[in-house]
Amino acid sequence: MSYEFYKILHILGITLIILPLGGLLIHALGGGVKSNLPSRKMIFITHGVGLLIAFVAGFGLMARTGTQFSDGWIWVKLGIWLFLAGVVSLIFRKKSLLPVLWILIPLIVGLGAFLARYKPF
Repeated sequence: MSYEFYKILHILGITLIILPLGGLLIHALGGGVKSNLPSRKMIFITHGVGLLIAFVAGFGLMARTGTQFSDGWIWVKLGIWLFLAGVVSLIFRKKSLLPVLWILIPLIVGLGAFLARYKPF
């Protein structure tokens, strides 16, 4: 498959990761709890599918561009992926972190975009 296909697929995956995180943060910031979360199953499935798509498409992009694991920015991007995978568990467990996560998640995603674009190391 082409580079453009993997790039669009990667962006779709990222969107499917961020969308449920935003919804969960809004719900939790409004005082909601996990047990009364409407469409709970759909939210968590969307997050998981987004993680899978972004992961597979990211490796497809690596193959198309000839990127090696020795490139340091790849490891940072994998760390970002792990953070976005795990942050969903913090949302209802650490209510004090919600305002921080509201700012941190977009900054982390922006860092990922910066690394993908400029490959600084």
